[in-house]
Amino acid sequence: MRDILETALLASSVRVTSDGSYIGDALDVAIYKNFEETYGNKPENLTKVDELPFDSSRKRVSILYKVLSEDKYLLCVKGAGEEILQRSNTYQEENVIKPMSVEDRKRFMEIQDLLSKDGLRVLAVAKREFDEIDERDEWEKDLIFLGFIAFMDPLREGVKEAIEKCKEAGIRPIIVTGDYLLTAKKIAEDLGIDVDSGSTYTGLDLQRQDIDSLDWDSVVLFSRVLPEQKMNIVKELKERGEIVAMTGDGVNDAPALKMADIGVGMGLRGTDVAREASDLVLLDDSFATIVRAVEEGRRIFDNIRKVTYYLLSCNFSEILVVSLSVFLGYPLPLTPIELLWINLVTDGFPALALGVEPPEKDIMSRKPRKLNEGIINKSMWKNIIIDGILIGIAAFVLFVIGSKENINTGRTMAFTGIVFSQIFQALRLSLRKRKSLFRERFSNKYLTLAVLFSLFLQVLVVFTPIGIRFFNLERLSVREFLLTLVLALFPIYLLTGEKIYEKIFKRNINL
Repeated sequence: MRDILETALLASSVRVTSDGSYIGDALDVAIYKNFEETYGNKPENLTKVDELPFDSSRKRVSILYKVLSEDKYLLCVKGAGEEILQRSNTYQEENVIKPMSVEDRKRFMEIQDLLSKDGLRVLAVAKREFDEIDERDEWEKDLIFLGFIAFMDPLREGVKEAIEKCKEAGIRPIIVTGDYLLTAKKIAEDLGIDVDSGSTYTGLDLQRQDIDSLDWDSVVLFSRVLPEQKMNIVKELKERGEIVAMTGDGVNDAPALKMADIGVGMGLRGTDVAREASDLVLLDDSFATIVRAVEEGRRIFDNIRKVTYYLLSCNFSEILVVSLSVFLGYPLPLTPIELLWINLVTDGFPALALGVEPPEKDIMSRKPRKLNEGIINKSMWKNIIIDGILIGIAAFVLFVIGSKENINTGRTMAFTGIVFSQIFQALRLSLRKRKSLFRERFSNKYLTLAVLFSLFLQVLVVFTPIGIRFFNLERLSVREFLLTLVLALFPIYLLTGEKIYEKIFKRNINL
């Protein structure tokens, strides 16, 4: 055990800072800590001579030391089991060096597979001793295989739930890793990804097959891939019309991060190169944060749509009521100062409050919108025009009814009716996707305050002497005010009808 751990330690690069923290690859740090806790300090009779660094194509690292006490050289190697075993012609068992047969290699690979099936990350460890330094290309020949070190890398809390949310939201997670296939499969199963019904490929498969011939509709896992293969995977997905988000933390991930539509780097363990190549950097290195970011992005987009829908439908109603009056030969139902007041009271506070709406319950169960779909789609344009027509006609009817008394009464009723209608329209847009109108009517406290404040301001204008004089209005009777309120509630009637429709036909009405 000591020989395996010590060799693995010597094949690692870890630096201990003055405050006792460890800097280095997570696996190297784990080896260092384990050796330190078990056997104490690192051997001191060695001096580092040279190194063959790890890269994704080699899948191993070799560090050469000079043994000061014996005047010889020691090569310490660790890496992927298949790579180390291929270069080992002997193995050490009970301090005895034995020749490596084909059956031995098969037996050792079965041990690696057994460990990998439990989701452990497995590194093989080997060494070589020689008196004189050979050419660098000759160092890793005739290695002595020592054994395996297995690491448990537990899933972070909340990641499995985040993967489930991804699938509900129409986001397809694909694991692209340098890990051994069986290890990657076990991790995928623990995450709830169905590897049995999906397709899995290795880096060798990508070398042997044309990338177009892969089953891209069902692929869930790529293992033992090279950096250029990661980039090819991203490129192929983009060419198939997918929006690709790629996560990574190493230097080798940088090309794929740059090529992806959204490169997501790791802020804690990520390299500077990976962070520079990324569009987003996760400060906590958690996949669950990506899903929360998607949810927040959908909430913001929903709210932009609500505000845009609200402003366009309200402004269209104002245009309509004025246009109808002009075409039908009536006096203007709204004066310029009343129009300014409407835009201040209705386009101001309720519109701002709609911008901070909480997420709707089904926000992460919707499929992603089409790539070319803008903020306003065809269906929304149709609904905006219909809503504008209904609110505008209601205000025009109030104007006509009130004008039978006098022109100022007509304008007061139209003015009050269109303000109330637009305030109720904001409420309707907030509540139309809520499951329960009564339990969730105050889900957006800012909108509740904005609605109450806007209603209060309009009542002050209509019923106080200062407001009546300033806007040149008429004091409404109780009957006129109630009639105005009944017609102004048109958006609430539409909301009630939509909810009844959803209950009967079990179909949601979208913006």
